[in-house]
Amino acid sequence: REVYWNYGDLSQYDMVFYRSTGQPLKGTLTAYVPLATRLAYNSEAGCAGYDLRGLAQAKMSREDARKELDRKKFNCLLISNTVMKRRFYNMDATVRHAFWTLLGEALGEPCKGAGFIYPPHPAAIVCPGTHLESRECMGLAKFAMTMENQQEDGWFSEKVFNALLAKTVPVYFGAPDLGKYVNPKRFVLCTVADSKIKAMRKIHTKRTEHINLPGVKSSPYPTDREVVAWAVRELREELNSCVQRVKEIHENDEAYMAMLQEPVFLDNANVSRKWIDGTSPAVGIADYMKTLQSPLFTA
Repeated sequence: REVYWNYGDLSQYDMVFYRSTGQPLKGTLTAYVPLATRLAYNSEAGCAGYDLRGLAQAKMSREDARKELDRKKFNCLLISNTVMKRRFYNMDATVRHAFWTLLGEALGEPCKGAGFIYPPHPAAIVCPGTHLESRECMGLAKFAMTMENQQEDGWFSEKVFNALLAKTVPVYFGAPDLGKYVNPKRFVLCTVADSKIKAMRKIHTKRTEHINLPGVKSSPYPTDREVVAWAVRELREELNSCVQRVKEIHENDEAYMAMLQEPVFLDNANVSRKWIDGTSPAVGIADYMKTLQSPLFTA
């Protein structure tokens, strides 16, 4: 059984598959399944070679990296279908929009945006399709902000892999331990202190419409613009080191090309029977079932 947001009473289940290591579920054994959602999204879209195994086998020369750099049309891009889906997101989701604003300030030119702003907004671009094709837009940017809805160990989605498939540099927020699965030299990791995240979540809990922003008169129903402005004020100091790291890479072509040439996975020579193809979760599930004396193993 795969559980997303409404957990309810899990004591009736022997085991629950879950995509995060940060929240062991109560009342049952929890089996961690990395990238539990959309693992095969590219095969669904019929994109031959555009999958995790293709990423593992991909190699980029310095000449290819130079070509990729030369074809970039803008500095940075955030694709997000909204600012704040109030009954679905925690306040963590505002991190990406705060970073989008702060990075544009640091680079002296607004980052491009798609999905949450539209023409004639000067920073808006149109990215046709869905998450299945988002890499086509991401490939036009030097940096793609691939930031999750929340910060939690082990919880990562297709976003960062779309950017890697696009041959750009992902700027990532979400799972602080992503470096266990993806080469940390191939992306920029942004984190926010747990204490700050906890404080932000007290302001708004998902599945409610209310957002009680301190000092904002329109609360508990602030506009998206007010939500982003508040997040920028709250997170400017937290995100500064990450903003400066991206700026440093942006101003150094050699450093940027070196990141593009890094392998995506730490053990590209031996990707079979790893989490990439589901082997590790399958082995873990089998171990659980043996421990529980499942009839599949005891009959």
